[in-house]
Amino acid sequence: MTIKLLTRNKLIYTFAIVLFFPLFAFASNEKELIREGNNKFEQGEYVEAEAYYRRALTEDPDNHKALYNLASSLYRQNRFDEAINILEGLSNTETKKIDKSDIYHNLGNALLSNRQIKESIESYKNALRIDPGDDDTRYNLAYAMKLLEEESQCDDKCDGEQEQDEQDEENQQEDQQQDEEQEDDKQQPEQKEPQPTPEQLS
Repeated sequence: MTIKLLTRNKLIYTFAIVLFFPLFAFASNEKELIREGNNKFEQGEYVEAEAYYRRALTEDPDNHKALYNLASSLYRQNRFDEAINILEGLSNTETKKIDKSDIYHNLGNALLSNRQIKESIESYKNALRIDPGDDDTRYNLAYAMKLLEEESQCDDKCDGEQEQDEQDEENQQEDQQQDEEQEDDKQQPEQKEPQPTPEQLS
């Protein structure tokens, strides 16, 4: 009868399984939290979704999916500044190309909703550099550029209106000054020229 020994390799594998089993459970829990958050997000329950994503991030603060989805839930709650901060952070990290494109797309949406039109245009352009075939991003870029053009026209028009308002105010002040001068003239006694008497008439 032979006795099988636990070889060194088997011992290492057994140790690795025992040591890393809690990490597998940990990762599974984190994925489950993200999945639950996604379910809440799809149901329109953005505050609840945010809570799930934040719980997932307590277990893995660098989880890109949890961060990205957290930014999406904040965006849906009109908390654009917070979403922008998260997405800008994600845009500076190494991720898959398609993920990076989505990050820039959503960053553009958050910036546009926050009335940061020029910055949103740049973000959409970054997304299209990565994924030139993304029609949604191309549409949003065109829309943002149209808004910027309208804003620029409004600025020109508003500048013209402001100049006209200033001219009107200046004219009004001049008119008021003239009225005051005329009023002063009325208050002073009129100096009548002497009327000719009958003797002076020839």
